Amino acid sequence: MPIHNLFIVNPHLILLCTIVFLIALTLNYMSIKLWGRNKNNVTETYKNKNSNIQKIHEGSIPRLGGINIFLVFLCCIFLFNFFNLDTSLIVKITLCSLPFIIITLIEDLYQNISPILRLVFLLLCSFMFLYFFLEKLPNIEIFYIDKFINIPIYSAIFFTIGLTAFMNGVNFLDGTNGLAGFTIVSCLLSLLFVAIIFNDFHNASIIIIFLVLIFAFIFFNYPNGKIFLGDVGAYFLGWFTGIMTITIMAKNPNIPNWCALIILSYPLVEVIFSFLRKIIVKKNPFYPDNKHLHLKLYFFLKDKHKIRPISAANSLVTPFLAVQWISPIILIPWIYNSNFLILIAIIFQIIIYLIFYFSIKVE
Repeated sequence: MPIHNLFIVNPHLILLCTIVFLIALTLNYMSIKLWGRNKNNVTETYKNKNSNIQKIHEGSIPRLGGINIFLVFLCCIFLFNFFNLDTSLIVKITLCSLPFIIITLIEDLYQNISPILRLVFLLLCSFMFLYFFLEKLPNIEIFYIDKFINIPIYSAIFFTIGLTAFMNGVNFLDGTNGLAGFTIVSCLLSLLFVAIIFNDFHNASIIIIFLVLIFAFIFFNYPNGKIFLGDVGAYFLGWFTGIMTITIMAKNPNIPNWCALIILSYPLVEVIFSFLRKIIVKKNPFYPDNKHLHLKLYFFLKDKHKIRPISAANSLVTPFLAVQWISPIILIPWIYNSNFLILIAIIFQIIIYLIFYFSIKVE
């Protein structure tokens, strides 16, 4: 793997990563400390019935990890300029994400934004970026409908729906210590492998910077859950990961585009299965419940196996579900250039998910 070329193309990458990591670490530490000092003033923020249904942690935990990631990513525009690196993609990502960042920040602080309104903002931001700001989209290889679906407007709509679904899938995972963070790390490491293999070193550098931001978050999020991503962070991590996947696939047409499904598999399987499950039981698919795989596993550990304190049960969920979130980085190096093997891997992941889900029995 020509990974050494990455540091030849960007000799300042290690210094840039160090600066970003220290800034992000400091912001997260300050958020935790300031939230703790003012916890009596913010406790009322967490009384919304629909959001508390998925709460599996004790006390009032700051949901500011995501806004910290966004702010440091915004700082990367100036850092990239200082080191004479191309900032165009970072600028586009931050500008197009601002509308949903604002609306989800309000949700994190006051929890009074309806899921439908958030969904509308996610769809609009995604479509705006994909149709107006991205130079081209990947060719979609689906039998019989290729010519129709690859018309620019329909292609943008297709990827908008997929990107929004992935973002919501990531949001489902936040609240379980480490699960959202490690899932995105696995996705981005898989994407990084593909980018380096195809000599896409600029996008690889951006991914590495973002990975550093996530590690600065995970440092406080796992195993003790001192800070969470919040809606801002879950959606922004999903947004960035999905955008980078689409961008790299479009820039490198030799990459089988079904490869994206393996990279983004776990959150996508989670959101699609949850949507269908709620439809079948005649519940509103746009509102939260506590029947997701990771929540079932948490209640299974806490109630059936009496694991205490509940923070320990929470922290055990992520390693128990490692087969789901770590599989992309294990599989991609072996199957990235074969659509047939990718299809087999996707089927395998769906089967594993369903086995996990239906084998866990909770009240």
